[in-house]
Amino acid sequence: MIDQGPDCQGATPERARAREPMVGSPPRRRALHQLLRSTALTTIGIIQSRTVLAREVASPSRFSLLPPETQWSASSMMSQGWRIQPVRGIDPTEFQLARPDGESVGRPAGPFLKMQVRASAAALVHALAPEARGPKRIDWHWRADAFPSGEPGDRSRDDFAARLYLLFDYPLDRVPWQQRWLIRAARAIHDSSLPAASLVYLLHDRPHPAAPLVSPYSDRVRMIVARAEARAGVWYAETRDVLADFQSAFGDEYGPGMPALRAVAVGADGDQTGARFTSWFGDVIVRGD
Repeated sequence: MIDQGPDCQGATPERARAREPMVGSPPRRRALHQLLRSTALTTIGIIQSRTVLAREVASPSRFSLLPPETQWSASSMMSQGWRIQPVRGIDPTEFQLARPDGESVGRPAGPFLKMQVRASAAALVHALAPEARGPKRIDWHWRADAFPSGEPGDRSRDDFAARLYLLFDYPLDRVPWQQRWLIRAARAIHDSSLPAASLVYLLHDRPHPAAPLVSPYSDRVRMIVARAEARAGVWYAETRDVLADFQSAFGDEYGPGMPALRAVAVGADGDQTGARFTSWFGDVIVRGD
């Protein structure tokens, strides 16, 4: 059953707000801090800037079709539809287009996105055009040359060699009312486009169940280990059924169907564990077929 919140259960909006703690109260500040930490790292923060939305496309710009010498400065990324999103107070992960040295198992056509993590965190974000917001699947390649000692669900070890994010246009009236004030406060303080639901695929080097789990920072973020027991230096090809994964993660709350997919993002982080490594992404392709 979808929890429509008190507004849909006979309570007035004023009464619902009266039951919520004040913005300045310590419990609310702590909860808001956790949500903002989550949206900065786990959902990449405020990603849909007006400039990015002006470059919406049906599928993200392919790394393999970009000039190999492309340097990921703010201006060059924006011209290709990608935008770097750093995490406040943390050194940013470095992004560039490159090819790995030598041969590697399963390598697709390049060049590729190279992510150099030095106890750092950041991501590249790409908004999607309206006609691409109901995808049936998403395909990509990824690889890690080494892995941090991350563990899904452990806040102190929330580092992963590669992440792919799906950010949804999730209607706020389908969010449990206890969580709505967090989102409203974060949107009021930071940006009105803050996503209310995000799904994150992880590349992980140890065994882990494939079922979605809740982010240690926010109930609004669900994580799926898309590739467990991955080996260093090996390219992996992934294909995911977006609707099936969304329903597995949020279906009990949302009900049938799926909201529009607003944007995708790729990233890697090692700030929690101090990890230093390099990882890679091939093309990310959003498909409607």
